[in-house]
Amino acid sequence: MIFMNFFRTYFLIFSLMRARIFATHFISAEYFSLKKSYYTLLSVGLFLFTPSLSQAESLKQILQYALAEDPSLEEARAQIRIAESQTKISEAGHQPVISLSQNGVIAQKHTYQGKRRSEPSLNGRVNLYAWGAIEAEIARDKYRTDYYQHKFYETRELIGQRIGQLYLSALRAKENIAIYQESFDRHTKLVEDLKVIVSYDNGRAFELTEALSRLNQVESNIARQERVLSTSLSQLARYTKKTSMNIHYKILFLHRIRMLF
Repeated sequence: MIFMNFFRTYFLIFSLMRARIFATHFISAEYFSLKKSYYTLLSVGLFLFTPSLSQAESLKQILQYALAEDPSLEEARAQIRIAESQTKISEAGHQPVISLSQNGVIAQKHTYQGKRRSEPSLNGRVNLYAWGAIEAEIARDKYRTDYYQHKFYETRELIGQRIGQLYLSALRAKENIAIYQESFDRHTKLVEDLKVIVSYDNGRAFELTEALSRLNQVESNIARQERVLSTSLSQLARYTKKTSMNIHYKILFLHRIRMLF
């Protein structure tokens, strides 16, 4: 509930600020100053109203949980147990079979009393020679057990590889965002300086246009990296105990707010 109120408040504030700036002119020094203040305010708000980044899970924790609790591994373990049980059933083909039986009439329509019943009897059966059929079944089931054991290790390896790729992708996107953010700050300052210059020398307006184009490209790069980070963290969340990651909410919210400006 606190999260929802926080988001609504920020959307309202930023919508009003945006309307005020665009009412004057599309690009001005005030717009870029306000945009810088907006990101600062947003960062502080996200820090206060969301859990700490220190609570985010490390790669080691994710791997430990996923390699123990992932559903695909549970399925592989179940296949191993089934194969082992079938092997024991095949091995039992060499064992004697003992049964207890008795015949008797439960109900009949006529009154004739016949001797269609017997006393309890003990029956035994043992396989003397099966022409290698039982040994073949045992060998087949053992090979099947070995197959599912190797399949289990293969599944573990694929899960670990997938988690590692997603984790590295998220880290790379995070570092790229930091780099592009520095570039964004430099381009913002350059645009502010060019605004002042163009106010005295209209002949250099093309430089301002080029600077604005580069600034928009940097913003596009930041949005793209935030999308990569958000996607990687969303997929990583499938391998954790938590329904999602704390940083995922921060980046996703930041990305959606950016699209308004």
